[in-house]
Amino acid sequence: MASPTVSQNLVPSNPSLQDLLDLVKKDIMISLNCHHVGTIQSFDATKQTATATINYKKTYFERLPSGLYHAVLVDYPVLIDCPVVVLGGGPVALTFPIAQGDECLVMFNDRDIDNWFQSGQVGPVATSRLHSFSDAILLVGVRSAGKAIAAYDTTRGVLRNGETVVGVGESLVKIANATTTLNTLLQDLLTEIQAITVTCAAPASPSGPPLNAAAIAAIAAQIGDLLE
Repeated sequence: MASPTVSQNLVPSNPSLQDLLDLVKKDIMISLNCHHVGTIQSFDATKQTATATINYKKTYFERLPSGLYHAVLVDYPVLIDCPVVVLGGGPVALTFPIAQGDECLVMFNDRDIDNWFQSGQVGPVATSRLHSFSDAILLVGVRSAGKAIAAYDTTRGVLRNGETVVGVGESLVKIANATTTLNTLLQDLLTEIQAITVTCAAPASPSGPPLNAAAIAAIAAQIGDLLE
């Protein structure tokens, strides 16, 4: 779906009514903040708020001596102390190590969020501002094409951190890191347990360690590296 556009009269020496209506329409659209894409600059884990910047610039038209208008690009203001969406319900929450450089969707609340954010209570708004940059809420996780997730799993629900993943399928669970999977290690461990062989100095005397004790210890170490 194409974005709505408003024509710009670059030589306004003799504006028409349509020019005026187009300018009013453009002014309303510019001032009505709904959603932007942004980038996290810092994250406060205690308050679950972040500072973010908008990923594009505003365009202002500067009038030249010739009467024509020249486009000037200006940065949007930095968004400070914005609440970050933390997925959860009841006492359960799913948190992520939000970091500088993460891309996010910036959502502007219709009304002032200050009173709600400070108290969590239902009540009057603190000011009459509407769709303001002061009322931004951040949803971290939207990605540009250059930051798309590699090897996206289309069959499981997956929680990943680098090359370490926990995947939940319809009937099976996958836990893996860059070198192995828990399933592989458990299968190897069961194989070694089934192959345990011990020797005794004499009948009824204590047995020695399993002949494959080193292999079992190595698998145990790998499991320790995989699980915390």
